[in-house]
Amino acid sequence: MTTLRPAQVIRRVVQAFNEHDLGFLEQQVTEDFERHDLAGAFLRTGSGGVEVRGFLQALYDGVPDVQLKVLDLIESGDRVVMRYEFSGTHGGEFLGISPTNRPVNFDGINIYRFEGDRISEVWQLWDWATVLHQMDALTWPPGTADPR
Repeated sequence: MTTLRPAQVIRRVVQAFNEHDLGFLEQQVTEDFERHDLAGAFLRTGSGGVEVRGFLQALYDGVPDVQLKVLDLIESGDRVVMRYEFSGTHGGEFLGISPTNRPVNFDGINIYRFEGDRISEVWQLWDWATVLHQMDALTWPPGTADPR
């Protein structure tokens, strides 16, 4: 059996994410997996597969048609950096924000650390100003242009 390189694992993870395959995604992390939300918007729900399922279920509930498109994927040693575009429709409650049924499109960056062929940590950063603006939870100051 051929061992996949970390960047290849991430490509499979993105495919499973887009297919909402929680079972596969839970298997791609170590038992002590940790997710670090650099903006502090998502609280941790545990570790390992429990964390993955809790985080992703909340995301799928809020944006049921969510899709990721990989823009850049860089591998170095046990780390993979992915820059991506997130797109979907705000069709359910998300972070306490009632559904708007509006499109949500923004960029994000994740840095993954691997132990063997599984993800042991991820640091994620989303463009939260754009997310909240598109969900009608944030308005731009008068006279300013939409930064996107």
